[in-house]
Amino acid sequence: MSPQRYQWPDDLDNVEDVERYHKGGFLPVHIGDVIEKIYRILHKLGCGGFSTVWLARSTIDEKLYALKILAADAPQTELETLLYLMNSQGTHASVLSLHGHFKISGPYGSHCCLVLPVLGPSLKHLRRTELPPPFVRHASRHLGEGLSFIHKAGVCHGDLTHNNVLFALHDVANWTDSEVYRYLGAPRKTQLLRMDGSPAAAPREVVGGINFRGLDPKLLSGQACIVDFGLSFRSSNPPSEIPGIPRSFLAPELCFGYLESQASDVWSLGCVIFELHSSRALFPLIFDQLDLLIGTIVDTLGNLPDQWEGQFVNQADRRLKPGQKDFWYDPSFTPGRALEKQIKDKCPQISEEQRDVLLRLLRGVLSIDPVHRLSAADMVSHPYLQ
Repeated sequence: MSPQRYQWPDDLDNVEDVERYHKGGFLPVHIGDVIEKIYRILHKLGCGGFSTVWLARSTIDEKLYALKILAADAPQTELETLLYLMNSQGTHASVLSLHGHFKISGPYGSHCCLVLPVLGPSLKHLRRTELPPPFVRHASRHLGEGLSFIHKAGVCHGDLTHNNVLFALHDVANWTDSEVYRYLGAPRKTQLLRMDGSPAAAPREVVGGINFRGLDPKLLSGQACIVDFGLSFRSSNPPSEIPGIPRSFLAPELCFGYLESQASDVWSLGCVIFELHSSRALFPLIFDQLDLLIGTIVDTLGNLPDQWEGQFVNQADRRLKPGQKDFWYDPSFTPGRALEKQIKDKCPQISEEQRDVLLRLLRGVLSIDPVHRLSAADMVSHPYLQ
């Protein structure tokens, strides 16, 4: 591990790893910069482990775009997948589309830049916002349609979590600069300093991402969209390792030797839909451990398939006493936080009749055995989403 070179800007939220400003890392970007003589940077939308995302205005059509700038050493998976989807399936309102892409050189290497539509807050940003039931049902349907569109092309998303579901804003592409700052706040930034206290050369400052938690819900258009295809893959060629997605969205079969699939995408979407309705994670974890995840799933949905016994990837963690029956496979075990109870307690805003239909949907989507899980296309035709 390389020694720390910069002072961490702890007075800002949603800041990229500033230690990634080195060869192969991020492109330094400042508010007011003009990228490729076209895109004037107005604000920062967010960041990730392999990219920073900026709100920019095109000097050509004067519209707003999201400019996702990848680290120089980042894989090109997302670009490849978006181009493949567009060439094979066209576009879909519930799936991220690509307006363009180009390369740009910086002090730390050559960077791929994706020109994307501007969306709005993620589900994670809205998890403490009470959304009306019609909005929630429409958004759930949009996500089911989007995932069905992706799967029809033979692609798996691989990272469908509350971070990668975004909600569109009314007519945001045509907002003026003053409207951007009125609705989203002014950029928050601070000078980047080296450990010895001297100013950094590139970037000179770091910018905090937009804090959508104070957003007026009336600005939401109602359209939900699946984004970030950095971990996507063709269904016919799944990765061999357990994905590094937040464990609360990880399908249980991946902990028992199964490979990622369209079924594991559907499981993740089921977790997203529950959170969309309840503003809470269905499988909350304090510690990021697979055995705790599986225990929480069993305590919510019931016992695991018998044929999985002994196949857990971290079998050494199953410290059972001699003769002790593993509750994971015990059909007599009574879940303490059953899905039915979770829906009743956490979704009081919807009627009892609607809760029953939602329960049937989630039971199908969250079938522990992937063989019996609904497909994305099945989801879209389910009565709850009609």
